[in-house]
Amino acid sequence: MSYDLWFTSKKPISVAAMREYFAEQPNMHMAEGRAGYENEVTDIYFGFDFSDESEEREPGRLPVAFNINYFRPHTFGLEAEPVLTAFVKEFDLGIDDPQMDGMGEGPYSPAGFIRGWDAGNRFGHRAIMSGESAPKPLTLPAARVEGIWRWNFAKADTAEHMFDLIGEAPPCFIPTIMLFQTGETTVTSLVVWDTQMAIAIPDVDLVLTTIDGGAPVV
Repeated sequence: MSYDLWFTSKKPISVAAMREYFAEQPNMHMAEGRAGYENEVTDIYFGFDFSDESEEREPGRLPVAFNINYFRPHTFGLEAEPVLTAFVKEFDLGIDDPQMDGMGEGPYSPAGFIRGWDAGNRFGHRAIMSGESAPKPLTLPAARVEGIWRWNFAKADTAEHMFDLIGEAPPCFIPTIMLFQTGETTVTSLVVWDTQMAIAIPDVDLVLTTIDGGAPVV
C-alpha cells in the first residue's frame, strides 16, 4: 500500500532533466528508472519512479511518479514534503493526486500533500492492523516520535552550529537517537557516548557509555 502522485506540465520536461536535478539533491540515490531518497540518520525513504518517455500518457502528464509507502510513521510525510515541494517548484508542475482526501488534479500544496498522506496512512494502518495476522505494533506517542525525528533530521545543522561556537564552547558531539525494543511492545530511546568529548544529550531513556576498561555502561 502506498501513496502515489503524478505530475503534469504545460511544457515537455525530459527524464534526463529530472534525473540531473535529483542527482544534485541531498540523500538521493540514482538507479535506472528511479531516484530514491534515503536518509541514513532518520531511516526515512521514498522515491520518484520514471517511466519510458515513449509510452503513451495522458496529455500533459510527465513520465515520473512520486511514491511513499503507507504503514509508516507520520514523520515520513514530514520529511518527504520539502523534497516534493522543491521538485514541484523547480519545474513549475501541477499534480494528479487520486488519493482519497488528496489534492485531485491541479495545483500542488504542501498542506494538501500532508493532509492526503496522513489520511491514506491512517487507512493503511487500519487495514493492516485489522487482519487476523496483524503484527503487534511497537509504538510511541506521536509527539515523541516527531521530537526524535526532528532531533535526528537536524543533526547535521546542529553540529555545524556547534562548530561555529568553537572558542565560546567546547567541541560537542551530537548523537543520533536510536530506538530499540525492550519488551514485547516496549520501545526505548538511547544515545551512545564515548565520554571522550562533550555531548549534547537529548531527552532519551538511556545513555550508553563505557568505563576506562571499555565495558559498556548504561
